[in-house]
Amino acid sequence: MKAVLVVDQGDVKFLRSGQQVQLILSQYRDQRINGVITEISRDELTRLPRELSKTNGGPVAALPLPDGTERPLLKSYEATVPLDSVRDVKFLPGMYGFAKVRVGNATLATRIWRQIQTVLNFR
Repeated sequence: MKAVLVVDQGDVKFLRSGQQVQLILSQYRDQRINGVITEISRDELTRLPRELSKTNGGPVAALPLPDGTERPLLKSYEATVPLDSVRDVKFLPGMYGFAKVRVGNATLATRIWRQIQTVLNFR
């Protein structure tokens, strides 16, 4: 099994293979699952898994396509986290949750500037 992270285009620049990830699945909110990013897609995500779409109860805003599938509303990319070494959790296809990625340190000024750019959409 693997976890596929849907990452906004503004955040993908902070990711790289080998970074530590902490996953929190909606079905196991009291349990933290640790993993490592092994792959980051270079191609934009064009099809969103049905379970992740807001129209089906998931957390990602999506646009319907003529063929019945959906794509993310915002440009997004995939990052892969293998779950081979996780025990005590019964994974089922379609589970979703949230991920916290350790990306490193930044000064307070850098964080404030990044937030200003995001709010004012200077990208």
